[in-house]
Amino acid sequence: MSLAMLDGARRRNHGQVTRPAIELIGFARVDLEPGQQHTMTFAAHADGLSFTGLRGQRVVEPWVVRFSTGRSSGDLPLEADVEVVGDLRSLRGARAMQTRALRLGDVEAD
Repeated sequence: MSLAMLDGARRRNHGQVTRPAIELIGFARVDLEPGQQHTMTFAAHADGLSFTGLRGQRVVEPWVVRFSTGRSSGDLPLEADVEVVGDLRSLRGARAMQTRALRLGDVEAD
C-alpha cells in the first residue's frame, strides 16, 4: 500500500492573510504489489485554493501555488508551479472543494 498526496504551498505570502506554508489538498490510497508503479492524476479546482479573507468570506486571489506530490509531507519529490490569474473572487453558493485523484494505469517497474 502506498499513499499519493497532493500538497499546495503558497510561494508568495503577501496576500490579505497569512496562509500555511503547506497544506494537504488531496490524497489517494494506492494498493500496489512490491515493485509495481502506476501514474496518478490529481484534478484540483481553484475553489479548493480558497481561504477566509479579511471580510469573513471565502475568496480566491491571484497567486502562484506550488503543487507537490509524494508519499508524505516529508517526501514530496515531484512539484510544479501553477499561477492562479484573474481578479480576487468571492465564493458564493456551490463550491468545488474536493480534489479528485484519477488512476491512469499500471506501469511495470524496470
